[in-house]
Amino acid sequence: MTATRPSFIALFIAAYWDLHRVLRELWRPALIACLILAGVQIAALVVPRLLAQTLFERTILRPSRSAG
Repeated sequence: MTATRPSFIALFIAAYWDLHRVLRELWRPALIACLILAGVQIAALVVPRLLAQTLFERTILRPSRSAG
C-alpha cells in the first residue's frame, strides 16, 4: 500500500482552516501580540528622532578620533 501525498491546494485549505480555528479561539492573545508589535515598531521610528537633538546622542554618535 503506497501513501499518496496531498496536493498543494489541499494543504493550503487545511492550513487556512487551522489558522481560522486558532484565531477564533485565541483572538485576544493574537490581538495583544499585534498591538505590542505595532507599538515597538512605532517606538523604533519615534525614539531616534527624539534623541537626535540631545547631548547624549551627539556624544554617542560623535566620530571617534583614531590615533595614527
